[in-house]
Amino acid sequence: SIVAAWLNHDPKALCLRIESESTMDKIRCEMIGIDLKRVFVFETLVLEEGYDQIQKFQEKVYSRYGESVPLLIVWDTLTAAAPKNEVDGDAMSGGMMEAPRINSREMRKLNFRCAEYNHSAIIIQQVREAGKDRYGNQQYSTTGGQAIKHYFSARISVKRREPIFSEKKADEVVGYVVELKMLKNKLTGSVSSVPCEMYLISGFSPIASMARFATEDGQAKPFINAAGAWVNAFDENGEVYGKYNGVKKFIAALGEDPYLQKLIEYAAYYNKAQEHEIYQIKYSKKIDTLREELNAIKAEKEKKAQETKAEISEEENKQLDDMLSSALGE
Repeated sequence: SIVAAWLNHDPKALCLRIESESTMDKIRCEMIGIDLKRVFVFETLVLEEGYDQIQKFQEKVYSRYGESVPLLIVWDTLTAAAPKNEVDGDAMSGGMMEAPRINSREMRKLNFRCAEYNHSAIIIQQVREAGKDRYGNQQYSTTGGQAIKHYFSARISVKRREPIFSEKKADEVVGYVVELKMLKNKLTGSVSSVPCEMYLISGFSPIASMARFATEDGQAKPFINAAGAWVNAFDENGEVYGKYNGVKKFIAALGEDPYLQKLIEYAAYYNKAQEHEIYQIKYSKKIDTLREELNAIKAEKEKKAQETKAEISEEENKQLDDMLSSALGE
């Protein structure tokens, strides 16, 4: 879903996918909306080969196009790749710390290149169950050392929650609610957990995810309030904007109303600014910009409503004139 959005945002954008699990489904990628002509896939089980391919591809793209071509690097998954000594020889030949040393060295280089070339990278790393401590608390850890924790600008934990069932068949699972939790964020600071809806065929649904974010745990209050079966929306001035009987009707309205979409974005930044003075300073301009956009959308809607009303009045007057003319034989 991220790759599809990346490629659709810019017709020049490219994606390099390092495939270590051989699980890429091209048919599903096309269904989600990915232009496979702009996705370069490199399959490898060797850790060093993956990093070498990333470096060569980044340098070639930047030397030829500079920053005019956005590049997204996706590695699925780093956990599945092993050091060359382990792949070529036996599992004990390289030592238990070889993979963490490789990752630590190469992540520094990757971080520097992404900053210099204005590229982006998404590294997928699986979570493993660690050994239990004496009190029986289960802990989780990532394999391959601490390089991702140290060198990446953001770390997002992806956990599957409850399934989404089909409306036609009660026992057919069509997707899952996925919880995204920001573990580390150098860009905007701490962020609360965000529930998203991911469908097996079409991927993440932005509209349904926005609706779930706005209605769960009051994350979009005071602008979006869910009380019982009703979802109430209030504009940036605190006035009632709309009332929706049920989340499904709210999702339907959200998909057709750009004002509601912008209102949820405004609520997210507004609530973040209330947490701390530093966020008030950081997001004050963004909040002002979003407020201006909300007013512009509202003014455009009112203008269209008046134009539609005027067209209906003209049509009614014309019909009335035709009726009078017919009755009087004119």
